[in-house]
Amino acid sequence: MNRYKKLPGHKNVRKDLKTGKYQAYKTIDGVQYSKDFCRIGEAKRWLYTFSPELMEVKKKLTPKFSEVFEEYKEIRFSDLEFASIEVKTSRLQVFYAELKDVHMEDITAEFFKKLILEKKKEYANSKKRLSFDLEIKEYKAIFNWYRDFKDYKFIVPLTKFHKQLGRIRKAIPKNRRMSVQQVQKFFNAFESNFFRDFAITQFFSCARVSEIAGLQTRSIDLTEGVLLIKDVVVWDKNKLFVELKPYTKNNDVKYVRIIKPLYDIFVRRLSNGDPHPYVFHIEGEPLKYRQIQHHYNKAFKKAGLDFSGTHTLRHSMASIARELSGSIDAVQSLTGHKSVRQAEHYAGLSQSSQLTALNAVAEVLKVE
Repeated sequence: MNRYKKLPGHKNVRKDLKTGKYQAYKTIDGVQYSKDFCRIGEAKRWLYTFSPELMEVKKKLTPKFSEVFEEYKEIRFSDLEFASIEVKTSRLQVFYAELKDVHMEDITAEFFKKLILEKKKEYANSKKRLSFDLEIKEYKAIFNWYRDFKDYKFIVPLTKFHKQLGRIRKAIPKNRRMSVQQVQKFFNAFESNFFRDFAITQFFSCARVSEIAGLQTRSIDLTEGVLLIKDVVVWDKNKLFVELKPYTKNNDVKYVRIIKPLYDIFVRRLSNGDPHPYVFHIEGEPLKYRQIQHHYNKAFKKAGLDFSGTHTLRHSMASIARELSGSIDAVQSLTGHKSVRQAEHYAGLSQSSQLTALNAVAEVLKVE
């Protein structure tokens, strides 16, 4: 049986039936040259561009990935927030060492296939690494930009195949929703009253931890009984304070009704004449993420609860509020999500139904 199959309409390209790859071949001055590719487009491009005499010259004229990346960063990163730049840079570091000195013409589907397989071996024993989905997404954005603005003949080397290849293990679904009894045990397990107040505030405002860390005294109106969630703390990759961002993740101000547990906390926090603008701070300094995480995980452990992290309270409040009130409007108002689908994810309130739901939760959850 013939190993190679000719492809009608694709001169000098044939398919290797054993490997499934496409082989491009051409004869120059009596010498036959050939090269295998994962994609037929790459094989055809090689036919049009390959020349033994120009190989070295061409490589010198083709930019290295590091040069392309620096230009891409200058253009695309200029409008991004600090935290977003850190996240993207961190993701790109996974493959960067192997890519930085490679010329763009040599970054092919086959090249990335080998690179991903090498990285899978490197991260095989990592409990946190599930896939390279996010990294591949970032690199694909760079390659798309390079093709669209620098070299229209460049073939983006990343496909769905590479995304599937980059899967290391399936994620085990985590239960992030505590019951009323579990939330009660969690609050009672805090050794620090300061962080207990912080946790209760996060729970009843159904907020992200960065929103409570950034909560300002000017955002609390005890007379009207309203709390505004609009300022957010930004931490760097080391979880240290960077800045206070004057808008939330979805760019909206969220209004939360101040029920008795929150009222008591804010009276304690604001009645001592503390001039600091942050409601929760340590000796005038905004909270570090690690400080919050440490006290939360310590309380989870002491209470004997199989939970971790700082987002559990947000999920739990949304779930309990939905269960007790039966209102998706209430959960939508609490979480601040614009769509019912997003609110459903957290559980899933208008101001009146929000207040009803909050009081219903406070009634069953005895917080002193």
